[in-house]
Amino acid sequence: MREFSDRALEADWGVGRLEATSETDLRAELSDMAGAMLRQLSGKARAKDALLRAARFVRAFSLKTTAEGEAELSLDLERALDAAPGEDIERDTVKLFTELGEAAAANRAGIVFLIDEMQLLRREDLEALCAGAHRASQDNLPLAIVGAGLPMLPERLAEAKSYAERLFIFPELGALDETAARRAIELPAASAFPDRAVRYEERAVKAILAYSERYPYFLQAFGQQAWNAAPDGDVIALGDAEEGAAVARADLDRDFFETRFARATPAGRRYLAAMAELGDGAQSSGQIAVLGGWKNSRSAGPVRQTLIDKGLIYSTDRGLVNFTVPHFADFMRRKHPLDTLLDQ
Repeated sequence: MREFSDRALEADWGVGRLEATSETDLRAELSDMAGAMLRQLSGKARAKDALLRAARFVRAFSLKTTAEGEAELSLDLERALDAAPGEDIERDTVKLFTELGEAAAANRAGIVFLIDEMQLLRREDLEALCAGAHRASQDNLPLAIVGAGLPMLPERLAEAKSYAERLFIFPELGALDETAARRAIELPAASAFPDRAVRYEERAVKAILAYSERYPYFLQAFGQQAWNAAPDGDVIALGDAEEGAAVARADLDRDFFETRFARATPAGRRYLAAMAELGDGAQSSGQIAVLGGWKNSRSAGPVRQTLIDKGLIYSTDRGLVNFTVPHFADFMRRKHPLDTLLDQ
């Protein structure tokens, strides 16, 4: 996401960044991002009238409704565009993206929205983003959305708009290949000190690759603790990697896995434990339900859906679910085995 931002700014594009949550007010966030983008573009504006027209709509776009249902507007509607926004977030987003895209095109620039944790947005908000991006694409406007999220994001977008599968490209960011994983371990050590290079023993590198399964976050965790375990010197040995691995696992259990486990209800935790009991990788919803104490997959459906909504599991195919983060099954078997949760 940072790389997209850097490249867009180098090209004098307007950039808006958002880390979504389940409580995100998309209208307010889009309004803030759009205003910031227009200010970015104004520094080298070639067509100020187009920017001013977009700015008027952005100000009106911040229309929202209070708890009492009374309309609040950030400016007098008479000063806004004739087609002022209302309460239809999809329609208004299409108009907003059109205004921004036309303003950017007139100024030989572009607009990009960078949205992290995109799967947490409400369905109506995903519908609005898809519709706005679709119109911008149809009109050949220089506007893009770059989203990042958990593996269920493509499915959620497809549920929002059927054409999302054609609108977006969905590259998967999973484990690194061995060459890239080795570089992630070895290069920081080699360049840490200006006067000497620290290196890993080959056995230590292989151990860290095995512990982490080459996932970037876990490479960082196991590599850091191997570094910390090594005595002063220029070589990180296998024993340092093994000693560091115990610390890294404890850190990951406490700070990474346990926080996710805590988001589940008691029934949800039982479901997770049953998944883990069946093994690593995607598991059958029917088998999970029976093992977890439900009559069938349908009776466990609400629990399963809640876990999906919380980003703990996702559907890999019809009737199959998997954990959204690697090593979660191993964590469950070690720390929260099924037999300790069956009565919950």
